[in-house]
Amino acid sequence: MNSLLYSLAIAAILTFIIDWARPQETFKHFIWKLLNGNIPYKHFSFKPFDCSLCLSFWTTLIVTLYLGEGLLSFLYASIAGYSTSFISPLLRALSQVWNDLLYKLTKITQ
Repeated sequence: MNSLLYSLAIAAILTFIIDWARPQETFKHFIWKLLNGNIPYKHFSFKPFDCSLCLSFWTTLIVTLYLGEGLLSFLYASIAGYSTSFISPLLRALSQVWNDLLYKLTKITQ
């Protein structure tokens, strides 16, 4: 049961980092500059590092295999990957509520 909670926590954290903070974009720009010099940047996919579903699956799989879950690791990893499709809209809604709250608070204090 703990491994299932770990997999959902991993999915939530990685979804927030990949979909909202987007640190992989800076890394992709760095790799592009390193390999291509002064050629203008062109977007490219850097899977599994720019996909929250992929990264959640592989990270959960590695963690649960390390915890000794055996074949259940694939189930937990699949659940973590699938749960990103629910977590991302939830984070978007929470972000909108937070922005609205801050906007109203700044209007009150002015």
